[in-house]
Amino acid sequence: MFVKEIGERVLSEQRGKHDKDPYPIYTVIDNAFKDQKETGLKDVWVEMTPHEAGYSLTGAFVDQEYFGSKFDHGMLIKEQPEMDMLYVQGLCGSAAADISQFKHGFNPLINPTWGITYNFLHNMVTGLQGLSKSETREYIDAGLLLNSPYFSVLRKERKVDLIISLDFSEGDPMQTIEDAHRMSKDMGIAFPHVEFTEDDRK
Repeated sequence: MFVKEIGERVLSEQRGKHDKDPYPIYTVIDNAFKDQKETGLKDVWVEMTPHEAGYSLTGAFVDQEYFGSKFDHGMLIKEQPEMDMLYVQGLCGSAAADISQFKHGFNPLINPTWGITYNFLHNMVTGLQGLSKSETREYIDAGLLLNSPYFSVLRKERKVDLIISLDFSEGDPMQTIEDAHRMSKDMGIAFPHVEFTEDDRK
């Protein structure tokens, strides 16, 4: 019953409903992270919020309602229904998309960890030439790169002062923070200095 209710809703419906609840930010990564030579970018983080979807650090976004629609040279040429929450949560959790997405015109997942949508940057003249060449983009669970989505939260516009990190995954809970610190330094993103002692780990 819960899954059915999720599947009937879309993320943009949550606009203006976060006076008390946390603002939802869903993240995936562009599959290009496996071959960063394709894009020449270190930013492969893609976020979806009630308002927009796009590349967190680069700042290339489209209205959430049109994420998955077909664009060419920045012009909307084929509007698709907004992807429902079942698809969004499946994509963000490395699960296969609902079969109903075939009727929406989305390409099916190639395997249980990949999702394909139209590329809203297709043929745009930008500094993102590696991303703009293809008509579609492949997205996978962001946890495959880093288990916590720090980079979406750390966008300059969000003016974050405090990070509370809750990591209940298997393994060393400090490792995700150390990895985020290292990756942030590589990408020129402000992140607190991280240095754990053996006592901290215990």
